[in-house]
Amino acid sequence: EMGKTTDAVAKYFPKVNLTTEPVVTHCSCAYGYSMPPQGHLWVTTKGIYFRAKMLNQKTTAQFAFSEILCISRANTAFVVPNAIEIATHDGKSLLTSLTHRDELFEALEKQWLPNRSEADIERYQARKAQEAKALQDEFDRKKAKRERREQESADAAYKAATEREEAARKARQKALEGKGKEKVGEGIIATNPVAGVTQQQPQQGMTTPVTMILAAMALLVSLPFF
Repeated sequence: EMGKTTDAVAKYFPKVNLTTEPVVTHCSCAYGYSMPPQGHLWVTTKGIYFRAKMLNQKTTAQFAFSEILCISRANTAFVVPNAIEIATHDGKSLLTSLTHRDELFEALEKQWLPNRSEADIERYQARKAQEAKALQDEFDRKKAKRERREQESADAAYKAATEREEAARKARQKALEGKGKEKVGEGIIATNPVAGVTQQQPQQGMTTPVTMILAAMALLVSLPFF
C-alpha cells in the first residue's frame, strides 16, 4: 500500500523528491472551511500534500513544514473534534473529516517541530499553553454557569413549595374561623378562636328544665283552692 501511496505522490506532485522526502503517513480527509471537497492527504518529512477531484474539479494544496507557523486541533460545528488547522503567513487552512484526528496531529507535529527554530518552537509552546488555559477557562465558566442555574432552579422550587405550604396553612385557618358556631348535641358551641374558650348556649324555641318549673308553678297558682 505504501508503494501505491508513493506512486500517487509522484503522480500528483512531481516536484516532490521522494528520495530525500519520503512519505510518513497518509489518510483521507476534506480541505477547506465551506463545503470542503473530500480527497486524500499525504505527509512527508518536509511537507503536507492534499488532492481532491469532484465533478471534474480538482483541488490541490501543499504546505512546507518550514513555512507553517502553527498547527492546532480544531472542531467543526463548534463541537465535533475532527479537524486540524494550519496557519502560515498566507493565512489559515483547515483539514477536516479526520477519523483519526489526534494520530494525524501527532504525526504532523513530529515532522513540523524539527523544521522550526528554537524561537518558533518557544512561541508555539507558549501559544499551546494559552490555548490550553483558554479551554480550561471556558470549561470552568460553563461549569460555574451550569451550577448557578441548578442552584437557581433549586431555590425556585424551594420557594414555590414554601408558598404552597403557607397558602394551605392560611386556607386551613380561614376554614376554622369561618365555622363560627358549631352544633353539638342540643346546644350551640360558640367558639372563640383567639382565646380558645368554648361556651354552650341554648337554642331558641327549646324547652329547658327552668322553663318547665316556672310553667308548673304558674299552673298551680291559677288553680282554685277548695
